[in-house]
Amino acid sequence: MSVQVGELTIERALFALGGEQPSIIYSDPPWGPGNLLYWRTHNAETERPCWSDFLRRFCAVASSVIAPSGHIFVEMGLRWVDDLAEEMARVGLAERHRWTCYYGAQKLPNALWYSGPGSTTNPEGLSGVAMTSRALEGVSTPGALVFDPCCGKGMTARCAVRLGMRFAGIELNPKRAAVTQSWLNRQSTQREQCA
Repeated sequence: MSVQVGELTIERALFALGGEQPSIIYSDPPWGPGNLLYWRTHNAETERPCWSDFLRRFCAVASSVIAPSGHIFVEMGLRWVDDLAEEMARVGLAERHRWTCYYGAQKLPNALWYSGPGSTTNPEGLSGVAMTSRALEGVSTPGALVFDPCCGKGMTARCAVRLGMRFAGIELNPKRAAVTQSWLNRQSTQREQCA
């Protein structure tokens, strides 16, 4: 279980996955140009990022690494979810479902976009950990590999590991990646001590 630090690329994704194909991708990438700029600025970058380039790269990575019949969940702001769906369709990943979910203390609406063979749970109306856990519960199998191409501080990692799955991720910001990796390391150490 590891987190790679750096720009999202297919090469970095393949390295993070160690030659395996994840059966599940769950991610909350930047939503639109403003959010992308915020995270780049937060990372002390000075170049203005291009939202369409990022979205193409994100979808290309997802389509390149996901296992056949894999599940892909992407949290996305309502304003940009159609852009996501269009780009995913362009790389061969058809939308199967779109749930309305919420984020933030004010519970603002957003979308959870899904592509895959189907899920046994419904995360409609949920937010945060409850939404991520519910989505993953519907497709989880023990030991499955979950990949998050924009893993931040690791909510997907925590939910996946608590469901008995493995995790790999990529994060642009080293400090946020360190939070996720530290949590994964503690979980690994605890499992070894119990064995």
